[in-house]
Amino acid sequence: MPNPIVDISQAVKQHLEGQTFAQAVQVSRSYRPRVDLAQLDDVIVTVVPRAAEDAMVSRGMFSRDVEIDVAIQAKLTEQTITEQDALMALVQEIADALRGRKMGDAVWMRQRNDPIYAPEHLDRFEVFTSLITVTYRTAGLN
Repeated sequence: MPNPIVDISQAVKQHLEGQTFAQAVQVSRSYRPRVDLAQLDDVIVTVVPRAAEDAMVSRGMFSRDVEIDVAIQAKLTEQTITEQDALMALVQEIADALRGRKMGDAVWMRQRNDPIYAPEHLDRFEVFTSLITVTYRTAGLN
């Protein structure tokens, strides 16, 4: 039986793997978006299911909104504004690559970038972390 949460997460991962960005990225899918700081040599993009909500559309139909988080993380090497600006540009590229794109039968509804960056990760770990949450809608029969 198909699972729209898994299917959409996998489609987002595959879509991002097929893109060319200004910086090289490693894309993975996970339920636990934690990275080992010692192994954080590249920009890591992790696709994680966040939430699902069903709503009645008509007597026999429902819609399901599935939220997918796309976490972008990189160890800062220079701690400069230029390095951080380049990572913000990458976040925008990834957001642009997702905006308006269907994932299989799931229709793109909206997305947000919150946090744009996590100050506590910069302060504590010298890691740039940004989170894009994308909402996709599927439909089904009751």
